[in-house]
Amino acid sequence: MPVAIVAFADTSALSRTYGVKTLMPVDPNQEMIGLGAANLAAGLVTRKLLKIREVEARGVEPLSSSLSAQTSTRLSGDKF
Repeated sequence: MPVAIVAFADTSALSRTYGVKTLMPVDPNQEMIGLGAANLAAGLVTRKLLKIREVEARGVEPLSSSLSAQTSTRLSGDKF
């Protein structure tokens, strides 16, 4: 649960930061639903792929955004 809270806080901060810069509205509820759906899909797909390859399924790392990675990508000249 603490990982989910930190992941949501990081994703929410990143969304709000770029929402202000691009003048786009940000809905925190939509962010939470999207983050949850992405984590659920990653867990299901990873387990399915590992079973196909006959490897022991150990799970998947939680998905989240990265404020530092997005900022450095943006500063290096990548277009949003």
